[in-house]
Amino acid sequence: MASLDERIEQRVRAFIAELQSLIQQAAMQAVREALDVGRFGRVRASAAPSRGALPSAPSRRRMATPNGRRSDDQMNHDVTRLEEFVRDNPGKRMEQIGAALHASSKTLARPMTKLLASGAVRRAGQKRGAKYFPAGRPST
Repeated sequence: MASLDERIEQRVRAFIAELQSLIQQAAMQAVREALDVGRFGRVRASAAPSRGALPSAPSRRRMATPNGRRSDDQMNHDVTRLEEFVRDNPGKRMEQIGAALHASSKTLARPMTKLLASGAVRRAGQKRGAKYFPAGRPST
């Protein structure tokens, strides 16, 4: 009987060890996925589409200033990217632009305001229905 009890105990210990290993692997995978999230909750380009700040060149890391705002270089980069997108894709709404650039409408609001103020882009429509066009291009 002792040998049967020993075999049962041995199998239970092996099962527990295997279960602990699987739990540890699952926890490590969850941590890796959590650490793969970049600034503004955006998953790095290698994983999945993201939401947040406009994506930039892989070698350039976007760092907020101590007060949490974008630097002038970052803002100019975002304005340039947004202007290029509107020039290449006229008549898009802010939600469509944000989805294409993997950015939230809120993140795009300030660069778009700068483009509208400079006259590089014009808006047709109001609020969420507004469509954006390069300056001088007729709306459709």
